[in-house]
Amino acid sequence: MKADLTLMAGAAKVDTTPPLGSIINGDFVTHYAQTIHDPLFAKALWLENGSGTLVFVVVDICVMGQELIDEGKTLFHRLPGQWKPGVCASRA
Repeated sequence: MKADLTLMAGAAKVDTTPPLGSIINGDFVTHYAQTIHDPLFAKALWLENGSGTLVFVVVDICVMGQELIDEGKTLFHRLPGQWKPGVCASRA
């Protein structure tokens, strides 16, 4: 039996820049966005072959609440197939 070596891939990028006046997370003092220095994005890479699927999602955000993480996991569970979402966080 010959193995299927087909690899399918997809990528997406969505602008998630909050509007001016939004609270800025990650500081000790509460303040609000007065300007936009750089746009913020959520980026995804989808890789799939005959034996499995791997999805990476990268979000330009300093603080991500548990509620948002849980909502993302719920959305993945609605997709066909079996999903075991994991979260890996890093701040550069």
